[in-house]
Amino acid sequence: MPANKSLKISIAMCTYNGENFIREQLNSFVSQSRLPDELIICDDRSTDNTINIIRDFIKTAPFNVQLIINEKQLGSTKNFEKAILHCKGDIIFLSDQDDIWEKNKVALIEDKFIQNKKVGMVFTNAAMVDQSLNDLGYSLWETIPFSEKEQTYFPNQPIEVLIRKNIVTGATMAFRSIYTEMMIPFSENWIHDAWIAVLIGAKEGTLIEIIDQPLIKYRQHSNNQLGAVKKNLSEQISVAKSMSVMLNIQFKDIEDILIQKKVNIKDHVLKMIQQKQKHVELRNNLSPSMIKRILQVGKEASSLNYNKYSNGFKTILKDIFLK
Repeated sequence: MPANKSLKISIAMCTYNGENFIREQLNSFVSQSRLPDELIICDDRSTDNTINIIRDFIKTAPFNVQLIINEKQLGSTKNFEKAILHCKGDIIFLSDQDDIWEKNKVALIEDKFIQNKKVGMVFTNAAMVDQSLNDLGYSLWETIPFSEKEQTYFPNQPIEVLIRKNIVTGATMAFRSIYTEMMIPFSENWIHDAWIAVLIGAKEGTLIEIIDQPLIKYRQHSNNQLGAVKKNLSEQISVAKSMSVMLNIQFKDIEDILIQKKVNIKDHVLKMIQQKQKHVELRNNLSPSMIKRILQVGKEASSLNYNKYSNGFKTILKDIFLK
């Protein structure tokens, strides 16, 4: 068992047909300079050799490992919710099945929580690699993008960035377990990492720390549920055109749970969430007529809402040329 620490560390890992890469990820947990205290694995009905690989790992793991096999498939978001609910640690790290953690990841992130009790969440950059772990030549934050300017003001104004785009990738994230009750149940309209980040970012008096170091190798391969590929503007527009529903993220879900759980937030944060929802609804209901759509987008752009709640000029171009 790991030596006693001031914080107990849990890893919440979700698996599904991960036999090709999961051994390397599990081994990277064992290689940590600061071992976790427990690993919770929720498997979403794998049909390959994933379960056997995990059971073999459990036999020699130097920390507690709990394997939970779902009775029915839950999907990624609800599977992570289930894994998180089984964690008993003070800090919960999220993990995919196909990445590799750098040896100092747990130690560096834990230190951020120890240094400041107001820190509610920490996330890091990542090295983008192919399925054979060859470096792709760019970082995760470059694909989002998460600019240096945004990084500078993000810790003190996280919601201003998170309201526009999700910059937090679950595989690089850890958060204090005291916030678990606040975020349950996860909305099925959201990806788990964005849901967690916005809720913690909205809470008054809670800080989010960033570490601009590639503390995981973020593997890109054909079976990624959510990958991160660096695209130019024309490629981004092409992807937007191919989507049958442009946006499915409902900020009304965020508003509802913040009110339901009586989370302490500032009035301007609630107003931003409500305005973001209106912006999403407008973008989801743009006219198929190019002329009418230009007028709709132009009016929304004149109010600066594309800068406040989307990605500015890039999003304007996407919306104009969507149909």
